[in-house]
Amino acid sequence: MDCRQRDRGVGNTGNGPCSTDEYSADCHLDLPWLPAELFVSEAQRELRDRMPYVADGPDGPRWTTKSGISMGLVGGIGSVGGKFVPGQNYRVDKMAETGLYEDGKKGVRRPGDPDQRIKDMDRDGVDAEIIFGILGVASRVRDHEAANEMLRIYNDWLKGFCSHYPDRQIGLACLPYGDIDRRGKGSLPRRQARPQRPRTVLLVGHGADVASGLGAIVESRQRRAIAVALPYLPGDAGERAREPDG
Repeated sequence: MDCRQRDRGVGNTGNGPCSTDEYSADCHLDLPWLPAELFVSEAQRELRDRMPYVADGPDGPRWTTKSGISMGLVGGIGSVGGKFVPGQNYRVDKMAETGLYEDGKKGVRRPGDPDQRIKDMDRDGVDAEIIFGILGVASRVRDHEAANEMLRIYNDWLKGFCSHYPDRQIGLACLPYGDIDRRGKGSLPRRQARPQRPRTVLLVGHGADVASGLGAIVESRQRRAIAVALPYLPGDAGERAREPDG
């Protein structure tokens, strides 16, 4: 019996606590593992036709939009939902050995199901994780208003997802900095599941808006005890943020 399981009350508890706790601070919950109807079902009526949805494709079900933007395979690799090809990436091969991608083909969304995810965490010896979500979506959808609505929907959904194991699965709300005026108008989850914990937000969007976005968020952070995480996305936010005068 793993000592972490004993500490959580699973099995005998007489062998003492773990000497160390294992925390993963860079975990993903990407678009390929979200419920297929999430965005269409939860979007405001006037925005539903601009939301991504799941449709059949040559390699299986895939996320797409009515404007023809392909957003990756359901159960695919990484934030872009790539096709699994054995031997191309060691870490991906190790995940495949657990049956992750085969399960994805069967509609089993292990990363997107809190109970399935906690089983994977226990198998890997992870006590708690900080979860980054839907990276790259805001730029790939090429529609600020639709992207903002997607992030609002994701944040509300994530609140429920993390409520099952609130001390072990800690999600980062996504805050769009492409439209800073919306930063306090519905982008964050409507209600905190654990108000005693400072909220952490992940800034996502277009690199050209980084400078103005950070200024507004820092001001909000000082008032509301919000921690900020800024991802580096090669070829998008990270690259354009280094452009002169940008």
